[in-house]
Amino acid sequence: MLLLLYLPIRGAQVARSFPVEQVAIEAEILPDASLAVTENITVDFSGWFKGFFVKIPRGDTPIEDISVKENGEPYTFNPGDGYAPPGRWLIKAEGDRFLIDWSIAAADEVRTFEVSYRIIDAVKIHEDTAKLYRKFIGEANGNKIGAARADLFLPPVAGQYKQDERIRICGHGPLTGEMGFSGPQAVTWPVKNLPPYTSLGGGLPGGGGSSYGACRLLV
Repeated sequence: MLLLLYLPIRGAQVARSFPVEQVAIEAEILPDASLAVTENITVDFSGWFKGFFVKIPRGDTPIEDISVKENGEPYTFNPGDGYAPPGRWLIKAEGDRFLIDWSIAAADEVRTFEVSYRIIDAVKIHEDTAKLYRKFIGEANGNKIGAARADLFLPPVAGQYKQDERIRICGHGPLTGEMGFSGPQAVTWPVKNLPPYTSLGGGLPGGGGSSYGACRLLV
C-alpha cells in the first residue's frame, strides 16, 4: 500500500497552495516477484516552497532502489536527516512508514517529480496462483488530485492466458474511476478528480470467489 501525502513542509506561513494536477504511477512485476514502481507527481506551486515528500508504509517487505528525479536529472541522496540545499533527498523511518523527502526551491510554477523504488516480495506466490494488491494512493492524502492513473505491467508469461478468466483484476476507488486491461500484459486504473482522503488501489486477487467479485467494484 502506498500513502501519498502532499504538504508544504518548510518556509514562512503565507498564503500559498499546491494543487496536485496529476499523479501517474507505473508498476512492473519483475521475475523475482518484486514490484518496480515509478511515480510522476505534477504539482502547481502557488507561493514559495522549499520541500516536498511522500510516505510509504514499511509493511513486512523491504523497499530498495529508491531515487528522486526531475526532468531526468537525479537528485543527490542526503545521508543525514536535516535540511539540505535544493536537489537533495533523504529517507527516514517514521513509525510504520518511510518518509522520502526532497529539497526544492519552487515559487509560482508547475513542477513534476519522479520517485522510483522497488518493493521486495510484493507478489505472493502460491502453489497454483499468485496474488498482488497495491494501494497506489492512500486515503490519508488530503489533496484533490486532478488526474490519477495507475498502470500495472505483468510478466511476459501473462500474454499466454485469457484475461478476466485466468488473469483477474480488482480495483478500489471512487465510482468515477475505471479499470481494465490496456494490453496483453497491462492493467490500468484511471480516475479524474480524485477527492481528498480517497484511496485508489488495485491488483490481482488470484483465484475466483466472492472476494474477487467484491474487489472488482470501484466503490
